[in-house]
Amino acid sequence: MKRRTDIGRTIAKLLLLLLAVLLLPGCDRREMYVYGDEYRSVVLDVDWRSYSDSDPDGMTVWFYPLDRPDHAPYRTITANVRHAELYLPGGRYDGVVIDYSPEEYSRQTFHGLDSVSTARVEAAPQAYQPDSLTVEGEGVPKDLSGLVNLQLYGEEAWTSLQQPRPSLQPSELYTVVCQPEPMALDTLKGKQVDTGLYGDYIPWKERDTYQESITLTQLFAEPQGIIWTFHVRIFIKKGVAYLWQPLASLSGLSDGHYLALDENTDRPCLIAIDQWSVRRYNDDSGYISATFSTFGLRPSDLQRESLRLNLSLVLRDHASVFHYHFDVGDQVVTIDDQLQLRLDLDTDIELPFVDAYNGTGFGADVTPWEDQEPVDVHF
Repeated sequence: MKRRTDIGRTIAKLLLLLLAVLLLPGCDRREMYVYGDEYRSVVLDVDWRSYSDSDPDGMTVWFYPLDRPDHAPYRTITANVRHAELYLPGGRYDGVVIDYSPEEYSRQTFHGLDSVSTARVEAAPQAYQPDSLTVEGEGVPKDLSGLVNLQLYGEEAWTSLQQPRPSLQPSELYTVVCQPEPMALDTLKGKQVDTGLYGDYIPWKERDTYQESITLTQLFAEPQGIIWTFHVRIFIKKGVAYLWQPLASLSGLSDGHYLALDENTDRPCLIAIDQWSVRRYNDDSGYISATFSTFGLRPSDLQRESLRLNLSLVLRDHASVFHYHFDVGDQVVTIDDQLQLRLDLDTDIELPFVDAYNGTGFGADVTPWEDQEPVDVHF
């Protein structure tokens, strides 16, 4: 009897539940809305063919709101390097597209990314002067003796060190930068992101179709390389056969590039050049050449006047060193379509004959044997 009562109660509950479901459509209800002012769709298509034959593994995109300069930039890192969908409030933007993520670069650092005017990339410092090379310099005070390579790094660096300074922190010209890695950049200036067809609110039920219902802003980017290849070639008139190792530095090049402004920084840097090759023209003369990467020339009018090549030639005896200085600003040739800088110096350098280094590091003589009476050794 009790079992029949439980079954009856269960049936009654099911009937009541069914009745409630049937009555719900007749109830008065309000449409649910979601605030949509912060969502404006942007479709970004990227073509990397001007930079490389193959696409990069990833890319980073910044959009700086020009209508709200105090607002933080919108940043996106994506592995989809040809097509990206971004959601931005309506308004005007400056955009920046680069290959890879800033965290992936080992020889470049990014600074000031919160502002259009300060966002830049710089070559990561490899070393600082006067701490790297230690050579006694003529006229160097005793407390600084051994800290400065005056010949190799030039008078500009030494002059800056002579000024009153609270410490031996390096000046801007003293920074020895690494050769930057190749990178591609495109700057999208003054792009307008359109407002959608909806007002401030959109129906919740249409949220999934919101992107199809608004006006899509289509943007295109074509990143191109911004890292220059610098070729240096120096003619040795005589004695190239006695040369062991060239060392050099080039001062006055730009230390970085402004991303959103798409121009080099005006701050000079010092680049050490130690990877050289020798090509003989004949038995007594020939060329030394080197290639390195750089952000290129500075944008100021005096950029070429500040370019100076400081050259040190170490001969094969590992002891004779000759120092030369060349103002080369008016001799640098640019090839814009290939991002190349070339410097050819036809010098009158003549090196003297020296004996080759014997590799022992010291000289030793053997005392001749003398006739001695034999001595018995007892065990």
